[in-house]
Amino acid sequence: MSNIAIRKTGVFYGDSRTFALGDISGQPGRLSITLDMTKFVAATHAPKGYLPSGLILGKVTASGLFGIHDSTANDGREVAAGFLWDAFAPTDWAGKEAAPLWVGPGLVKENKLPPASGVGTKAKTDLGAWFKFV
Repeated sequence: MSNIAIRKTGVFYGDSRTFALGDISGQPGRLSITLDMTKFVAATHAPKGYLPSGLILGKVTASGLFGIHDSTANDGREVAAGFLWDAFAPTDWAGKEAAPLWVGPGLVKENKLPPASGVGTKAKTDLGAWFKFV
């Protein structure tokens, strides 16, 4: 017997990858990763109830999990690794969630990144080998 229970509820506003310039849908450059949801602040990073694509992520050295890039962190997230590719509504803000990471190459329109994306001079330097910010 199949389970047809609804897993996620609420309003989802859709995804916008307007920060990625050009048609990159057929390009390689995406990895499957696991997010450490304790490294995000729901009110800051998901004000509409979901994490939008375009958030800059960094890898926590000790766990191998990813969280929001923070240039002042000292756990590995101070090094930007790429962009969250798909928006999603987390099911557990204290646990782990699977997500795709865009590692490039590509052109990024900086003013189209979501609020609190983690973009800054440090992130642009870290990602500069694979991304051009315009």
